[in-house]
Amino acid sequence: LLRRRLDSGWWYKRELRQHWGGSSSHWKTDSIVATLKAGNYLMRDEIIALYSEYKPQFYPECVKLEV
Repeated sequence: LLRRRLDSGWWYKRELRQHWGGSSSHWKTDSIVATLKAGNYLMRDEIIALYSEYKPQFYPECVKLEV
């Protein structure tokens, strides 16, 4: 999210889409298992950057899902 609110904000991917030709082939997709119960979930992903020796940098990302 670059500016404003979650429901009406300016999102990073949306802003840069013009630079990537606007093709949906650049979007990351994944599947959710069919047995997942309906409800609200918080999904977390984390990248660990190893730029400096013995000094890892952690970049956690979270997204709210409603199933």
